[in-house]
Amino acid sequence: MSQRWLEISVRVDPSDVDDVRAELGRWVGSALAVEHPAEDVRGQATVRAYIADGEECTTTRRAVERALWHLGATGASTLREPHARWVRPDEYLNEWRAFYRPFPLGRGFIVAPSWTDAPDGNRRVIRLDPGMAFGTGLHPTTQLAVEMLERAVTPGQTVVDVGTGSGILAIVAALSGARRVYAIDSDADAVRAARENLGRNACEGRVTVIHGQLPEADVESCDILVANIVADTHLQYLDHYLMAVRPSGSLILGGITATRGADVRAAATDRRLSIDGESCRDGWECLNLGAPAIAGAAPQ
Repeated sequence: MSQRWLEISVRVDPSDVDDVRAELGRWVGSALAVEHPAEDVRGQATVRAYIADGEECTTTRRAVERALWHLGATGASTLREPHARWVRPDEYLNEWRAFYRPFPLGRGFIVAPSWTDAPDGNRRVIRLDPGMAFGTGLHPTTQLAVEMLERAVTPGQTVVDVGTGSGILAIVAALSGARRVYAIDSDADAVRAARENLGRNACEGRVTVIHGQLPEADVESCDILVANIVADTHLQYLDHYLMAVRPSGSLILGGITATRGADVRAAATDRRLSIDGESCRDGWECLNLGAPAIAGAAPQ
């Protein structure tokens, strides 16, 4: 995982914080922090968005900067010029934890950080501390994948979660009744975070965390493969996904921007896969791909 994060901060009147936070959340999910002025002091709040250093950093930074420009031009007149700087992981975590609070996820869950109390209710609690791993449940891509996974999993099935990050999708699969879940990630920090979160949710017995990537990962054939990554990775690994899925299984692919959805659909059509479900939110798409008999192998 990234050893540093890009912090983009902007000062704004408190009345505009919610609009700014909601817009930036489309691009950085829960990697946001808000510093409000003291109650007895009139002044501006500071909203900070964090982007992990990596191949998507430049693209996400441009999207954040465009979003801020748009807000300033069309309504949030109090928005000031943003400031960018690199910060250490511990700086990011300290700021982020001050903002992260329990929230509902999907139809039946509520995500509660490990350091807070979960509210009472009839939703199942997922204890989560993602650390430096992706997947708090606040990002639209994670929400879409969770909602689709909840509908797809039936008791006794086997699920493979590719790019597990914090382990949140693997936890959802296990708590939804999956018999066995394989959570795969090539990043050591994500593997460590996933294992810790599985322990917080008593899922270790049903979930195996693997440090690696398909096709080398040692997993049994699955009923459902879920991957909440990016479109380019889906296109690169789609044949490997198919080799891991049993006949009549399904693929749940998230993290697809609306501009790349057509590319993923075309690749699915080329492999004679059906689109059994699709959903979108805030410029992101999630697809459920299947066929009467996914052959468990790439096309000839």
